[in-house]
Amino acid sequence: MPTMNFSPTGEQQAVIDHRGGHLQVIACAGAGKTEAISRRTVSLIEEGTEPGEIIAFTFTERAAASLKNRITKRVAESKGLAFLDRLSPMFVGTIHAYCFRLLQDFVPELGNHDLLDENQLAGLLSREEKNLELKKIVPEGKHWSSIGEFLRNADIVENELIPSKELGDTPFATSFRKYVETLDRYRYLTFGRLITKAVEALETTEVAKKVRANLRHLIVDEYQDINPAQEKLIRLLAKSPVQLTVVADDDQAIYQWRGSDVKMMQGFSKRYKGTTSLKLSENRRSRPAIIEVANRFAATIQPRLEKAMIPCRKAAAPEVVAWSAETDAREAEIIAESIERLGQAGFRYRDIAILFRSVRTAAPPLLAELDARGIPYRCGGRAGLFQQPEMQALGKLYAWLSDNDWKPQRYSEMQPVDFDDLLAEIRKHFPKAESEKELRAYLESWKAAASTNASPVNLVRDYYVLLYRLGVRTLDLADPLAVNRLGTLARFSQLFADFESVTRRARNVEEQGKSTYRGGQDRGKYFYGRLFNYLQFYALDSYTEFEGEETFATDAVDILTVHQSKGLEWPVVFVPSLVEGRFPSRKSGNEQNWLLTEDVFPEEVRKRYEGSETEERRLFYVAMTRARDTLYLSHFEKKSNKFKPSRFLTQLFGDVKRLETLPVPKKPEAAPHGTDELPVVTFSELAAYETCPLQYRLSSLLGFQSQLATELGYGKAIHHILRHVAEFTQQAGKKPTKKQLEAIFNDHFYLPFANLPLFENLRERANALVHKYIDHHGDDLLRVWQTERPFELHLGGANVTGRADVILDREGGVTNKLALVDYKTANDSKQDDLFAFQLQIYAAAGRGEGLDVVAARVHHLKETRREDVPIDTVRIRTAKARALALVEGIAEGDFPERPGKEKCTRCDVRAVCKHAACGKYDL
Repeated sequence: MPTMNFSPTGEQQAVIDHRGGHLQVIACAGAGKTEAISRRTVSLIEEGTEPGEIIAFTFTERAAASLKNRITKRVAESKGLAFLDRLSPMFVGTIHAYCFRLLQDFVPELGNHDLLDENQLAGLLSREEKNLELKKIVPEGKHWSSIGEFLRNADIVENELIPSKELGDTPFATSFRKYVETLDRYRYLTFGRLITKAVEALETTEVAKKVRANLRHLIVDEYQDINPAQEKLIRLLAKSPVQLTVVADDDQAIYQWRGSDVKMMQGFSKRYKGTTSLKLSENRRSRPAIIEVANRFAATIQPRLEKAMIPCRKAAAPEVVAWSAETDAREAEIIAESIERLGQAGFRYRDIAILFRSVRTAAPPLLAELDARGIPYRCGGRAGLFQQPEMQALGKLYAWLSDNDWKPQRYSEMQPVDFDDLLAEIRKHFPKAESEKELRAYLESWKAAASTNASPVNLVRDYYVLLYRLGVRTLDLADPLAVNRLGTLARFSQLFADFESVTRRARNVEEQGKSTYRGGQDRGKYFYGRLFNYLQFYALDSYTEFEGEETFATDAVDILTVHQSKGLEWPVVFVPSLVEGRFPSRKSGNEQNWLLTEDVFPEEVRKRYEGSETEERRLFYVAMTRARDTLYLSHFEKKSNKFKPSRFLTQLFGDVKRLETLPVPKKPEAAPHGTDELPVVTFSELAAYETCPLQYRLSSLLGFQSQLATELGYGKAIHHILRHVAEFTQQAGKKPTKKQLEAIFNDHFYLPFANLPLFENLRERANALVHKYIDHHGDDLLRVWQTERPFELHLGGANVTGRADVILDREGGVTNKLALVDYKTANDSKQDDLFAFQLQIYAAAGRGEGLDVVAARVHHLKETRREDVPIDTVRIRTAKARALALVEGIAEGDFPERPGKEKCTRCDVRAVCKHAACGKYDL
């Protein structure tokens, strides 16, 4: 692992050395806060603080990876490579990720709950719209507008921790209470509910005592962006003897529309008594002219904590270039031409970023120009999925399947779908498709089947059958354009998986005073009608196109919104489209209609969510301070009408001159610290890559989703029951009786996608397996040390993470001698080597932490049979070398095919793989 010869500044050293009491770090942009935090963390560990006594919150997963990488490298320098596995119990990640782990570890009843993203949540609310009475909450009572308004206000309830009983008797209040009950019935958590549930758990003495027992230091990065609910969580965690360190810059508070409250940072020292405040003002990132311009602009942001960045680097022109172009198309041409010249000067594409206030609104001309020149890029928040012509054709196909018209854009007119025209359009976009006669016959038979209730629908499977018939498997993965096309088609599979996961989801309903399991909807014309509704009126605007293949060695220009760029930096940054109405946004500060009453949502809080020019100024400041060497700020004068330059641009530079050629730096300068990310993969990803690297690429990197199986979740359900059985046994001091076990099953056995007959059948089978376990290995229940225990193994240049099903104490009758046990619900002798590999990795990670792991076993629940896994020194060394080789293959982008008839037959993505060895796709 490479070292980083980077001496801390005096300001950073003060942050590193502070002890005793809470610490507020006011960190200017580019002042090395991540380095200061990482060194402070390592300093605590050097003094004897156990890694498990430290929690560090970051705002994004990418920031978490960067911080963890820095800590790992610094610990390796200070304590040696052998110490790295001791870091595993230390949490570094987002607040949401921490809350999810907290609930898994300390609130067992939530252990079988799944997390919903925003697209899945919209689909669930569409399904439950009538039950939730959502049409009553807005005057026009339209389906999707009601859902949107409900979610916008529900976010506020959760961000502000407004008790539901205080919402009154409004239609929204009624819907919100039913919404919470619905999530519980479906065993779902949302990102907002994660925080709420974690706060509720920490407000109980039992959970708070367990969580804080081993917590001594809580570090919160980007503290200016937290909302009141997150602040409540932090206050509950940061009670004595826990010392809280917050790091923030109120000039970079840009998430007020998500509920963040900059006053949390500005008033921190008043809320946390005895706080020490320190500043990080020496900017090591940017050149002097960039800092001078940013400082001038920051002074216009009010209110703010007083500070100014101090330059440390030498000047080297060009540093700040303000310019204009005649049109947005010409602006795009000049930027693209400048990128080509930067490449000739020695810059990598990944050294360049283009930041927009709104990618979707402003980026299309630039994306078209980059495509035309063959310049690779990764684009976040880009154009909608359905702006791609083949996606429009597929959208029309699903409209036709459900006997509906189709409109290509939100505000266009609905148009009938003519089958002959549709068929011709599909064949145009998929020239390798089977013959017109075959495709026509197939689509007609598919439509006939879609109108019946004869068999359940499997949207992802049916989509893959279609892709096979369309010849998608022939696309060349060596061609970047073909890869992007495959990624876009994969996004469509994600859309189907999202819809299917909430539409086919089972739930518990109350019938005649008793809870009854009821499966979801999975077939028929009504199912396809609801799918069309989701496609046409939600997904059309909400799903974005494939953003590019993420690998550890990707070399591409980053195209992001300014919000997405937070916490990142590049040698060269372009900020185009700086025109009035776009930046600052004309929407910012507009008064909005809300469903919450004034008593629970006062005007001061409302204005925070509605935004103002102050927030737009902070956003512009963030954009400027992402640049290390050169910052380009530009506007265009014409599109279809006259555009005025942004007031931010004219305030700084007055009249901006039109340029046809931009000055570019002569050569790049190395970053002041290492920036390469440390590869972190789960054991499941390792196993998938080893089975077939190409399958891993298609699934994990391009995003083709797995098919939904009705028995999905059976193994998880048994693990969840066994956890409750173990906890019951630990508390009662004896095994549960048959009646008590039945009660555990009634409360906690759940399958997300089974129908009632299958549910009852699998429950009976699970009951028999658990009874066998108790009869043959019931004494183990009194030896359970931990369940679902997370591990992380450091391999020098990479980390492998995973969770062990159960860890038993008192192995061989000796306290603190531990045994790992991994449960398997189905036997597959061909997987025995993989099972052993998994336990050997977990054993290595456990020993690295300092745990005395002396045994490991695979437990086959069906036969109540256990197999010992060798975990001697030689086997562990071999397993670690095997894991490192696999991670290196992933990091290097090495994805060869490894076909095999049986393997390919089981592969979900064989329809899009030209190397599949299982013959014709199962139609």
